[in-house]
Amino acid sequence: MTFDQIGLDDRILKALVSLGFETPTEIQSKTIPLLVERDVDLIALARTGTGKTAAFGLPLLQKIDPEVRSVQSLVLAPTRELCVQIGKDLKSYSTYLPSVNIVEVYGGASIIKQKDDLRRGAQIVVATPGRLIDMVDRRYLDLSQIQRIVLDEADEMLNMGFMEDVSRILSMLPETRKTWLFSATMPNEIRKLTSTFMVEPEQIKGAMGPQETTISHSAVLVDGRHRSQVLKRLLDFYPDIYGIVFCRTRAETQQLAESLMKEGYSAQALHGDLSQQQRDWVMNAFRSRHVRMLIATDVAARGIDVQNITHVIHYHLPDEPEAFTHRSGRTGRAGKSGVSIAIVARNEMGKFNRIRKNLGLDITEMQIPSPADVCQKQMAYQVEVIANQPKEITIIDELIDSVMEPLAELSKEEIVKRMMALSIGDMLLGYEKIRKNPDMFNTPSSSRRNESSRSFDSEDSYGGGSNEIALKINVGKKDGFDWMDLKDALRETGGLGRNDIGNVQVSFDSSTFKVPADKSEDFIQKMSALEFEGKRVVIEPDSSGRGGGGRRESSRPPFDKKKFRPKPPRR
Repeated sequence: MTFDQIGLDDRILKALVSLGFETPTEIQSKTIPLLVERDVDLIALARTGTGKTAAFGLPLLQKIDPEVRSVQSLVLAPTRELCVQIGKDLKSYSTYLPSVNIVEVYGGASIIKQKDDLRRGAQIVVATPGRLIDMVDRRYLDLSQIQRIVLDEADEMLNMGFMEDVSRILSMLPETRKTWLFSATMPNEIRKLTSTFMVEPEQIKGAMGPQETTISHSAVLVDGRHRSQVLKRLLDFYPDIYGIVFCRTRAETQQLAESLMKEGYSAQALHGDLSQQQRDWVMNAFRSRHVRMLIATDVAARGIDVQNITHVIHYHLPDEPEAFTHRSGRTGRAGKSGVSIAIVARNEMGKFNRIRKNLGLDITEMQIPSPADVCQKQMAYQVEVIANQPKEITIIDELIDSVMEPLAELSKEEIVKRMMALSIGDMLLGYEKIRKNPDMFNTPSSSRRNESSRSFDSEDSYGGGSNEIALKINVGKKDGFDWMDLKDALRETGGLGRNDIGNVQVSFDSSTFKVPADKSEDFIQKMSALEFEGKRVVIEPDSSGRGGGGRRESSRPPFDKKKFRPKPPRR
């Protein structure tokens, strides 16, 4: 099937040809003929990167009456970036529809300019929910003539807390309008929305899984404390990387970006705490490749449409499996290959396996590149860069004689060595130090492989080792603890990091766990000065060395009132 077989106007087809569009994607071939031929409510489910904008945008343009200057169609998007991208795409599709006007309305930009754009006439408005309501409340925008509304990335609007705004907007529209909902997932809240505001909607399901033919998935298993070092080694191992690193929170995103920049990596943070001006600067720098790595939260990265991204790195695993698909879909687009790498701490194996099994992904175990691997890869890349330079550069030919004399006594091999030293010498020197002073990465490959293969199919586990100590505490199930409650309580009270408590096993009147050996003395001292509900806390080495095993997710609420408290002073 081709685009000229699905009922589109010749002027739209002409624009598609000029854009290089040849055949519709699965979601486009299912959606466009239906929406062109009939006026229906629609629920369309498809993953990110499958061409959803054209799937709703082309029929939307076809149904616009260019003689009517009022707003006829509305597109809602969760983020400013997606709003701008949709508007840009619709304008490209309507190149040969000069009477059709499209206006984007979003926060972080001049509301007066957007008001003026609307007053000049717009048949299609692409908007974020908050700014749209603001425009309506100020009477800058009239929704009384809306015939169609598109909810794009509906699940993300839910995640960002826009459902109340979306419901209010739908309530403002004429009852005769049609609603087209596009989403990657269908949570219960979205189903409730469709039952309230849609009438017998048609349902279409496109490709939901990952683009396995173009994206290769791998995971590297690490000690959670060394996550940042592993990331830096991966960045060194892929010298031509142009990608996105996904973090869990805004603070972690900013912290990681600053750490990378401090060590000379080309990186910038993208998260919700940035001003609109800062976000624009970061995205412009990334699109122009002045920045090679974008360190982003899931929400901030929604709507980013950047071509030729080579790698997506999951620095932290997402809470929902669908988010893993959205992230990975940023690479491997337009038939090009891409790489998705998950950095998985050993105590995250349960979450990782649920993501892997839920999505049906074939994720290959990846060994952490050795210093020798990185050095070899960097040198090969530099050689390739030099070899692929134009053979004849006139300006160099004119000046070459003036620089050859100082090099006359050097062999070709010596010149190459010195060029390598200039370009990547500092990095190679750093890895040479690592080779002489092995770090946590440099365990024998065979033992690393055996440990990883065991963990790959296990539940949540914490990697044991000589740098950890097993401890026993005199609280357990009778005190109301399960493993999750106890882990949180020990971590927060004992001043430990997120990944410093492992192998938690809760018995009736006692529990065992492991902590890093270098932090154990301070931890025991802090905990021994506390009590729990009037009982003195006793922590001692666990001679059994159990430290727990696999465990199931707790159904209990997060740790709340079960807190260790300071001992009362002696009277």
